[in-house]
Amino acid sequence: MTPHAQRQEQVSNLDRLRAENNGKLPAYAWPGGYPIYYLDRAGLVLCPDCANKEGYTDPAVAADINYEDADLHCDDCGRQIEAAYVDAQDKSEGQNPSQTYPTEAEAREATVCPGCGKAKETGLIVCWQCFKYRTDCTPMKYWTTAPDGKTAKTGDEMLAGWLAMLGRKAARHE
Repeated sequence: MTPHAQRQEQVSNLDRLRAENNGKLPAYAWPGGYPIYYLDRAGLVLCPDCANKEGYTDPAVAADINYEDADLHCDDCGRQIEAAYVDAQDKSEGQNPSQTYPTEAEAREATVCPGCGKAKETGLIVCWQCFKYRTDCTPMKYWTTAPDGKTAKTGDEMLAGWLAMLGRKAARHE
């Protein structure tokens, strides 16, 4: 089959998927429930939401299932695309140091607040403003959620969950 014929077959498969799903490209394969991602003509990865955007200048031309890539992200919106066979433990083991949060002990030793980047006293996890008086988000004093959305069981989980909520990842200090 020529490359042009393969491309035409992929596009017709996407048209079939849309027809079977009320005009939308699905987020999950059926049967199986595996997470689907899409590719545009330039080979950029699209999450289902972006692949379904009205008026998108470069529509999806191919689809595939994300079986094991825990670091697959949409090239349009940046959203992580779920992997079918990667659990939370696998994801955390695969992180590189620039994607981890400081531990509670590291935060206490630091002189810079991991929440806002301002100076803080050693011994504190975050500066007093971030701990009690933040108005743009939940102050750390009231935060009890780990990065995985469950209740934090340790100070390290609580700090990582709070920093994840802020969207500020800090490099681990070696």
